[in-house]
Amino acid sequence: MSMSTLAQRVSTVAGIDNESGWVDGDSENASFNNPHGLAIDKNGNLFVADRYNHVIRKITSEGTVTTLAGSPGIAGMQNGIGNQALFFEPWELTVAQNGDLLVADTKNNLIRRVTQEGLVTTIAGTGVYGIKDGLANEASFGNPVGIAEASNGNIYIADHTTHTIRMIEGDSIVRTIAGTPNQSGDAEGLGMEAQFWRPYGLDIDNDGNIIVADEWNHKIKKVTPEGEVTTMVGTGEIGHKNGKAISAQLNYPWDVCIDPDGNIYIGDGYNYVIRVLNIEGEIDDFVGHALTSGTRNGVFGKARFKGVTSLEWNELDSCLYIADPYNDLIRKTEMIDEDILELEIEKEVFFPTAFTPNGDGVNDLFRPRGLGVSEVQLTIFNEWGQQVFYTENGIEGWDGTFQNTLLAQGNFAYVAKYFSNSKPEMISGIVTLLR
Repeated sequence: MSMSTLAQRVSTVAGIDNESGWVDGDSENASFNNPHGLAIDKNGNLFVADRYNHVIRKITSEGTVTTLAGSPGIAGMQNGIGNQALFFEPWELTVAQNGDLLVADTKNNLIRRVTQEGLVTTIAGTGVYGIKDGLANEASFGNPVGIAEASNGNIYIADHTTHTIRMIEGDSIVRTIAGTPNQSGDAEGLGMEAQFWRPYGLDIDNDGNIIVADEWNHKIKKVTPEGEVTTMVGTGEIGHKNGKAISAQLNYPWDVCIDPDGNIYIGDGYNYVIRVLNIEGEIDDFVGHALTSGTRNGVFGKARFKGVTSLEWNELDSCLYIADPYNDLIRKTEMIDEDILELEIEKEVFFPTAFTPNGDGVNDLFRPRGLGVSEVQLTIFNEWGQQVFYTENGIEGWDGTFQNTLLAQGNFAYVAKYFSNSKPEMISGIVTLLR
């Protein structure tokens, strides 16, 4: 991988935690209302599809937030400049090669273009829901969400509720390149032989392939420019399982992002984590704590999200930028050195998401990590809510047994109580017992 997983720290770029609103100004005092999509230009400016405000926002590299286009709080369909233009729940956007923004205006069923000066025009779509190919101004879309531009200028779109991947050639012709129109399913193959189920976010890899978060299939799929579809990540079963990509489990993935080294970052929706697929085909958690929703900055598993809908890699600072819409925040990860990491981990307890009590001496016990773990009260429950383990000394950990009997692999709930800076703290979550 290009970055150490454990050396990642999550911080807030802009927004006020759990405070929906529309306020421009400095990033610390600016407010958003479900900031759903992100894009970054070559100068480091960050653009936001502010979904429920129905506007496109801009965050400069210096941290100033302005509204580029749209009228705050007013949903509609109108071209024009600045607040004369209207959007209806824009979900995602991307920066084109010429610096313009390409916007998936989701509830309008349109693809829009926004210049750096805020001039809004319509690229494709009539505004009528449906799936129709042909001339861009006669084509129709069904809640377009993911959007990306390839190096040759073709624009690719995840057409969410028609279950297809669409392409706009030269701003003039719309084609369906993969998926069976209006038919959900899960199938590999060429063009319309393939099937998706509510494809969400997408990105273009270094070879020109379209990488798609196939949301309701709980998979990541690859689509070649010719429309050949294959599965990259996931069995299709809902869950949280790391390791080999093809046997991994996802839980409604919402977006993907590819860094210059080819690593693929996944906003794993209802697992509430960002995961990373490396070029060797292994997937692991990157930041966040699986199956634990919340709002918290910090290192690796200490960070909490309420569902990541957009990821963008910034080559200028080698940071991953994150839309955390249900917290009304824009956030990012950044690499920190090991000395700072140790200090930050010592401030609070955190837990792994899985353990393998097989006697090999590696991850045999489920126990807290950090400073003062000997004072952690740890309780484990099975799927029926029965208590299967309790200790007042977290160092002891749990070996996956109950009443001297090995328990079968699966998910278990845990509750940990401890004191941090003289204040009582409690962590709850899910751990996977693997055998």
